[in-house]
Amino acid sequence: ITIPSCRARKDLRVELAAGHGEALTAEEVYARVNPATVTVVCDVSDTSASVGTGVIITADGYVLTNHHVVAGGRNCTVTLSDNVQYEAKYVVSDEVNDLAVLKIVDARDLPTAELGDSSLLTVGETVYAIGNPGGIALQSSFTNGIVSGLNRVITTQDSSYAMNVIQTNAAINPGNSGGALVNEYGQVIGITSSKLVDVDYEGIGFAIPTATAIPIVQEVIEHGYVSGRAMLGITGKSIDSVEARYYNVPLGVQIVSINENGAFAGTEAATGDIITRFGSTEITSMEDLQACLAESTPGDTVEVTLYRYSATKNNDRTFTVTVTLIENKG
Repeated sequence: ITIPSCRARKDLRVELAAGHGEALTAEEVYARVNPATVTVVCDVSDTSASVGTGVIITADGYVLTNHHVVAGGRNCTVTLSDNVQYEAKYVVSDEVNDLAVLKIVDARDLPTAELGDSSLLTVGETVYAIGNPGGIALQSSFTNGIVSGLNRVITTQDSSYAMNVIQTNAAINPGNSGGALVNEYGQVIGITSSKLVDVDYEGIGFAIPTATAIPIVQEVIEHGYVSGRAMLGITGKSIDSVEARYYNVPLGVQIVSINENGAFAGTEAATGDIITRFGSTEITSMEDLQACLAESTPGDTVEVTLYRYSATKNNDRTFTVTVTLIENKG
């Protein structure tokens, strides 16, 4: 990220509301949350910019948004619903969970959103999304829906990391990223992300729950990364059933690259190998592997089973390596 950095307050504390009052009308929800919803624009080159949404979480201008909205950007600005524009500086982000924080420059007494506790949500509950679908032209668009599902485990388009998210049928489109998913009490209970939506789906949107997002943001602000998260130090891709049949190889995760300081460094593992087992767990997809890593701790020693493919099929073989998981500080 090349946005000029802004030193975060180490004592910055963002808390979830302990409860909620009476349900509001849709008009009241919009009136309460929209002033704290901003349009985020970050120049990514001389001719293009990334446009998304953000939510003001402190009166002096800390803004919560998605990592992919600000990644690679520079010269960020945020525009409030009343069209007042401010310069904003990058503070910190967590690519794995697609979260980022910006700081509005020279701001005070800004409208803020109340952050609700997403762990209290139930399926069928009314929710609303506020954001900028398609960009600035449709700024402050307001859509409604229900909670369609909770604790959905999915992966982003840009990351293989498994995320636990809220599913909703409230319309979420490019430009909504970083915006608010709001309950009927006017509390933000999720940060929406268009990166979690597949182009083949309709009526399925996802948001990062506040119960997940706020502790992560707090830790990243205080420590620079989320501690205790295990990784192998590779990039990889799932071998699906079509590829497995075509190449006559097992389902699993094919290693695309190996970090020189990663868990596989110095072992027999090589790019092209397919991970088929992690400890005692069979691996058939990236989701399987990430689920195993999510339950692991840096420093754990694990036996990983690999399959090596050869074009002639004469040298195909399965073998195991023992690795020590490293900490993901990204």
